[in-house]
Amino acid sequence: MLTLNEQLIWDTLVEYGIATDEEIDLVVKINGQSAETLNSILYARTGFRTIESFVCDGCDEEGNWE
Repeated sequence: MLTLNEQLIWDTLVEYGIATDEEIDLVVKINGQSAETLNSILYARTGFRTIESFVCDGCDEEGNWE
């Protein structure tokens, strides 16, 4: 069972077309279920290290739009 944080990352990866459910499921089966694994998919596809940095690209350090 995914934690809320893991589910949010998973859903964001799918919603933004970064990876499909099937691709994410395969990576999780190989590397284990964790936010780190999901963020690794994000990094491999986009260069962003965390889902927060991806979603808030263009934000200042406090998360406000610049």
